[in-house]
Amino acid sequence: MAILQTDFNNIAVTNNSGKILLRTSGSVLDYVQNGTTRAEINVSVGNGREISRIRPSITPKSNASRILVTFNINWSTDQNGFYYFSLRRYINGALNYTTGRLITFNIGGIDPSQLYNPMNYTYIDHPNTTATVQYRVLVTASGPLEMDINRVGNPYSSMQLLELA
Repeated sequence: MAILQTDFNNIAVTNNSGKILLRTSGSVLDYVQNGTTRAEINVSVGNGREISRIRPSITPKSNASRILVTFNINWSTDQNGFYYFSLRRYINGALNYTTGRLITFNIGGIDPSQLYNPMNYTYIDHPNTTATVQYRVLVTASGPLEMDINRVGNPYSSMQLLELA
């Protein structure tokens, strides 16, 4: 037997044990955050590298769910060049999708003495699955460049996932 529950903002259908079977559109179904204060120094990103300590996972309740992904990466470099940030989606541990270049930084023509570049981004994804989904940030560069994570400024980088009905 299903039970209809309502409050001022939401309508949900649950089973006898309280498990949510259906919610109205626009509701937040789940929230996950993963972050780190640990520094990663001299990370080679020329051929592409995923930021190792920021990899949150979420298991959508429905194939129709959208995932709101927000991330902030506090990075710095002492090398001139182009740095590109993309988002990768893994489903059940297998790479499933990589966005195009979401953000491009051109560091050049200035004194690059440990330039601090806080970077924030928001992305809405539709993984179309109820399997476990993991998100990772991929960084590539225009050559054999290096960067530091959480070395200068506010030493905290994180990613938040919100599952939306």
